[in-house]
Amino acid sequence: TSHFLHLLSPFPFISLIHDYLHWFALIMKNWSIANEILLTATPLGVVYFLTYGQWEALVFFAQFLGTGEVVAWTLLGYLWYLMKYFSDGIADAAELRCGHWLLYNSPGMAQLAYQKSYFIGLSMSLMLTSTLFMAGKEIVEWMTKDIVLQSMMMEAIPLMGLGMVLQTIGLICSSILGVQQKHGKNKRAAVALTTQLVGTWCVSIILSTIFCVILRINLQGLMSALVFG
Repeated sequence: TSHFLHLLSPFPFISLIHDYLHWFALIMKNWSIANEILLTATPLGVVYFLTYGQWEALVFFAQFLGTGEVVAWTLLGYLWYLMKYFSDGIADAAELRCGHWLLYNSPGMAQLAYQKSYFIGLSMSLMLTSTLFMAGKEIVEWMTKDIVLQSMMMEAIPLMGLGMVLQTIGLICSSILGVQQKHGKNKRAAVALTTQLVGTWCVSIILSTIFCVILRINLQGLMSALVFG
């Protein structure tokens, strides 16, 4: 069957089936490796979902404040993720460098790479936050011409800058914990998962409920819940 599928490999779909069967056979022969990959990827995948789905989850609480707040929060989300890409780049670079040295059994160099990445990430986040504070009014005016939405967004920008600094630190630490899981037998990825789970669903959600549903504070309350989480 494998030889027959190989003859039909010029057809994209048949070639895909052939590749799938090939890798499936390798997994069956090396189940311990596949199990290790699964144990590593599962908590990291959940961390990724919690990290990137947090802003969208808080949209649910913004609707308790009003339609304008939902629109303003959505626009702030575009700005948040634009800045977050810089933090992701630093975190990915830290993971690659630390993983490189751990692969060659050099924990001292891995620690040095982590410290450099931490310094670069913190410096980058402070620069982005400073730019946001200085040019926040112009950025908001580019995003919308509605005066009411501009006012809502400007109220939340100072807390957004603080959240960006804290998030950069968290992303780098999470990446370092993940890369230690990949190159060792510890359970550091579970630590990152637990921290993210507690911060997102046991802090941000609870504070969002208090600030938005009960007290009905403006977007500053919702952004405060995000920062504290």
